[in-house]
Amino acid sequence: MVLPVVGKMAGLLVNVGPRTLAQDNVNHIFISPTLETSFEVLEVLTHELIHATDDCKHKHGKVFKNIAKDIGLIGPMRATNAGSELSLELIRIGKKLGDFPHRKLKIPPRRISTHVRPGGKCPKCEYRVPMLKLYLQFGAPLCPIHKVQMEEIGDWNK
Repeated sequence: MVLPVVGKMAGLLVNVGPRTLAQDNVNHIFISPTLETSFEVLEVLTHELIHATDDCKHKHGKVFKNIAKDIGLIGPMRATNAGSELSLELIRIGKKLGDFPHRKLKIPPRRISTHVRPGGKCPKCEYRVPMLKLYLQFGAPLCPIHKVQMEEIGDWNK
């Protein structure tokens, strides 16, 4: 079963889970909707099918590497590419299957937060604590070691 990757996994090209995670005891392969061509999908699917054959037990180790090289994948094992012979075969398969009935989704990059979580820092010993918004109204806490009020650090805008 091939499903698009969405939500938290959207930055990944694909993901395959071990059979123990599925109620039907079958590996499920999720392919990102950011891939567009039949070739891209087949190339990535080839990599993931190796994981599915050993139920994700060997990650990208020696067993994975041996299978990958045997079928024509090259490059670092975490990000393989089809070698020249495998590429020709995937192109042939892609032509036989026809155009991939999908267009690439443009997923906006995650916004990096510039917000610095509020906290307190002891001026004597650098001891730090994070603060919850609920308690900001009471001000910075006391250092448990020196019993002095901590300095406010981060975003204390209430």
